[in-house]
Amino acid sequence: MRKLVTSVLAALAVVGALGAIEKQIPGDPYTVGYSARGLLIDGKPRVLTAGAIHYPRSTPEMWDPMMKKAKRGGLNTIDTYVFWNMHERTKGEYDFATDRANLPLFLETAQRNGLFVMLRIGPYVCAEWNYGGFPQWLRHEKDIVYRTNSETFKREMKRFVGKVVDVVKPYMPEHGGPIIGMQIENELGDHQWRFGHDGELYADWCGETATSFNVSVPWIMCRQYHKVDGVIPTQNDFYCDQYLDRYHKNYPQFPDMWTEMWPGWFQRWGEAAPHRPIEDIAYAVAKWYAYGGTYVAYYMYQGGTNFGRTSGPFIMTSYDYDGFIDEYGLENWPKYLHLAELHKHLLDNADYITGNPVTRAQQLVKGNNQVLAHVYGKPNVDYLAFLVNADPKKNVTAHFDGASFELHRWSVTLVRRKTGEQKPVVLYNSAHLSHDVRQALETPAGFKRISSHANVLKTQSISWRNVAPPVPDDMTIESDHPLEQIDVTDDRTDYLWYRTRVK
Repeated sequence: MRKLVTSVLAALAVVGALGAIEKQIPGDPYTVGYSARGLLIDGKPRVLTAGAIHYPRSTPEMWDPMMKKAKRGGLNTIDTYVFWNMHERTKGEYDFATDRANLPLFLETAQRNGLFVMLRIGPYVCAEWNYGGFPQWLRHEKDIVYRTNSETFKREMKRFVGKVVDVVKPYMPEHGGPIIGMQIENELGDHQWRFGHDGELYADWCGETATSFNVSVPWIMCRQYHKVDGVIPTQNDFYCDQYLDRYHKNYPQFPDMWTEMWPGWFQRWGEAAPHRPIEDIAYAVAKWYAYGGTYVAYYMYQGGTNFGRTSGPFIMTSYDYDGFIDEYGLENWPKYLHLAELHKHLLDNADYITGNPVTRAQQLVKGNNQVLAHVYGKPNVDYLAFLVNADPKKNVTAHFDGASFELHRWSVTLVRRKTGEQKPVVLYNSAHLSHDVRQALETPAGFKRISSHANVLKTQSISWRNVAPPVPDDMTIESDHPLEQIDVTDDRTDYLWYRTRVK
């Protein structure tokens, strides 16, 4: 009879990852800095595995169980944007306490679960979110031009960022809080060129403004191609190892940080749900660490839901993103499990990665730059090695440290040898699904079989609540020319009825 699979097997598969995470959490208080080999927690460079969970895209009741699952999945850091139009719907009136806007509660939940937080303030966030996070009232400010050297925009942006900094001060490292970094702006490099010199002035102003708050954690700017003093430039893409050679030359003092690793994608109305193979995700992440990376953040780890009218143009209500935890808070097997195994090995062997400089790759097959070894530690004695086969079509047999390895196409194999051991040991292969991961394909996460004779599934307990949708005020507006709908409705409803009268 076929062996029945339960969620207990998955727990066994990731318990080792949890043990590795426990070692990453410092005492209270602690310090945060940076070096070329990673963010420094109490002066020690760390391997950081992060995942994005956006607090407005799930309910507060979901935050704690999702963070527990993220930690079991091998994460030690939670990443989130801060959403301006969630917190300041009306100018000067702030809400950081109500329901999904309760950012302090979200940070407390991370802290309680022993997780760091990368707080990406923006306040432009994109995120397929309505108006990119900008509040509707902002567009009515006199002479405003978004995201460039506009005095009006800079004034309002600095005011809101300053408010966020004040709100989160109790959650900074000096108070034992979870925040280890903050982000100003968002993917400005893709937009800055449109404004020429004013774009450069604005980018520099972002760096000056961020550092002026004198917080105790580093500031970052993602996809920032123009050098900005005072911030760490970081990468966003499906793959990012290809950027590191140039990055190491231009920024030798900074750690290699991948702030958005895209394990899936968002979905527009009418499109098929996007999916990314788990072997490809593991390949991209392992290759990033092979080339010198020390920080990766999955965007998204849990995508969630675009409640109400929060989704961007043509973006579906579901923001599932094919994440590791699905829209409803259930683990997405086998993706969740396969990457949890990788995280465990990265964290268990973090000292090899952060304790050595970025290595020069060596060819495993003469004349073939697609089959390479990246060795951290003492070669042939005590090391962690990443054996990379970047050929998308061909498997390769390679010889390394006296042993033969079958390297699957488009894969990374983690190999370790400790002092006194006679030969290297394979820890992980990005293209190979372990026994537990393959079994997980047969049973969806969060369910268990309760009968050996029938395919009956028992769900976890789920609590429901009713939420009344907002009802706009009745209004009648007369005009002799067409009006812009977003102004008339104050961006509170999609519905507007028009009646035309001809005189």
